[in-house]
Amino acid sequence: MSLLSFDCIDTLSVLHPYYKLAYIKLAWGGPDELAAELAGGNPYAKDWQDEAKQIVERTVSNFIIIIVMLC
Repeated sequence: MSLLSFDCIDTLSVLHPYYKLAYIKLAWGGPDELAAELAGGNPYAKDWQDEAKQIVERTVSNFIIIIVMLC
């Protein structure tokens, strides 16, 4: 089976969570909220959208490697 088969592409599109990053920015904050938190004196502030994007990118790249190995 190849990566281009219907089953592999269908599984990848269902599990691909990039569309949730907009919600994370809305609910938890992005660069604007980070700047406001830093200006307010919070040294532990994070851009949660960027944090989530990095996790998604690592997870998806690992998932793609597994799919390629299985297909």
